[in-house]
Amino acid sequence: MGGTRMKSSNGEITGRITIYAVLVLIGIVTLYPFWYVTIISLNDSTVVNYSKVFFWTSAFTLDNFKVIFSTYIFYDAFKISVARTVAGSLLSVFCNATLAYGLTKKKLIGRNIFLSIVLITLFFSGGLIPFYMVLKKLTLINTFWVYIIPMLYNPWTIILMKTYFSSLPLSIEEAAKIDGANDLKIFFKLIIPTSMPLLAAMLLFAAVGHWNDWIMGEIYVMKPSLHPVQTVLMRTILQMSSYHMMNQSLNLSYIDKQPSMESIKMAAIVATTIPILLVYPFLQKHFVQGVMIGSIKE
Repeated sequence: MGGTRMKSSNGEITGRITIYAVLVLIGIVTLYPFWYVTIISLNDSTVVNYSKVFFWTSAFTLDNFKVIFSTYIFYDAFKISVARTVAGSLLSVFCNATLAYGLTKKKLIGRNIFLSIVLITLFFSGGLIPFYMVLKKLTLINTFWVYIIPMLYNPWTIILMKTYFSSLPLSIEEAAKIDGANDLKIFFKLIIPTSMPLLAAMLLFAAVGHWNDWIMGEIYVMKPSLHPVQTVLMRTILQMSSYHMMNQSLNLSYIDKQPSMESIKMAAIVATTIPILLVYPFLQKHFVQGVMIGSIKE
C-alpha cells in the first residue's frame, strides 16, 4: 500500500510539473509578442535599424511616441475616436438588443423575413461600391455619422442575443404582463437588467471594433478634422515610410538617427491599445459569462 501511494504521489508530482511547465510555456508564447512590441516602441532607432533582437531596452527613448503625438491633428482624432467608440457601441448594443428581442416574438408580423435578412448578411455583402453609393445617397459621406449608422446592426450579435432572449422563461414576462407592464416596460425593466453580462460582452466587442477601425475614415471621410486616431496613425506611418524610403539612398547616417519605421509602428500599437486595456477590467467580470450565456440555450 505504501509503495502504491508513493508511486501515485510521484505520478501526481510529475503530472503537476508537466502541466505547470506547459502553462508557463504557453504564457511566454502568448505574452512575448506584447512585450516585444513594447520594448521596440521604447528603444532607440539605431538598435532597431540594425535588427538587434533583445528582451530589454538597450537604449531607452520616448522619441517614437513624440513622433506620433506631435501630429497636429492627433488630439482631435483621439476625441473623434472616443466619441465614435462610446456613441457607436452604446447605440449598436441597444439597436441589436431591440431587434433580437423582437425576433423572439412568434406573433411578430414578418418575423421570418426579418430573420432571413439577418442571416443573409452573415454570408453576403453588397460590395464596396454599392455601399459607398448608399452612404452618398444618405448624405453620410464626410460626416461623423458615417462611423455610427452603418455599424449599428451586427448579425452575429443579433443571433447571440436572440438565442439568450429565447432561453428566458416565458413565465417571467407573463407575470409582468399580469402586473400591467407593457412590452417596452418589460424590455427595459426586466430583459435588459437580466441580460447585463451578455450586453457587457457585446459592448466590449463593439467598442473594440469601433476603436480599431481605420478603413471607414480612410475611404468615406475626406475631412482631416473628422478622421479617427487609427486613420491618422495609419497616414502618419505611410508618410514616414515614404520619407524614409526617399532619403535612405541619400543619407544613411541621417536615417539611422531618426526613429525607425518599425519602432514608430510599435509605438502606434501601444498608444492605441492602452485605452482598450484600461476599459477591459471594468467589463471582465461580465465578459466570459456573457459569451457563454449568449451561445448556449438552456
